[in-house]
Amino acid sequence: MAKKLNPKQLAYCRARAKGLTMEISMTKAGYICVGMTARSIGSRLETNANIREQIEQEKANLFNIHHINPEWVIKALCDIARNGELESNKVRAIELIGKTLAMFISREQIEDITDKATTGQLRQSISSAMEYIKKAQEN
Repeated sequence: MAKKLNPKQLAYCRARAKGLTMEISMTKAGYICVGMTARSIGSRLETNANIREQIEQEKANLFNIHHINPEWVIKALCDIARNGELESNKVRAIELIGKTLAMFISREQIEDITDKATTGQLRQSISSAMEYIKKAQEN
């Protein structure tokens, strides 16, 4: 990291890495937002490359501490989808898996993709997605 962050900036980055909103992160970090909203100040703060880098580093640290990665999440969701006790939990797990694998996209996105992609590119994308799903089902 090129520039050292001050304590408020570090606290903000840690809060954002934990998934808190900009507003809550600003408050937890000790920022007092007078005249501007916490969201607008947070947005401006996050345009700083050092801040974005620190947030990503904090997220990576959290993942490492808790041994969580995207593969683990998909595996856990697949387990819930197959073996969950409540039907609503199974459906939610399947929905989250589908969203993670970008299976649910709007018609505008589909039209945009098909307008710009060649048939070969579309076939390759579908093939890659099917391989990913097959691997997830095997695990």
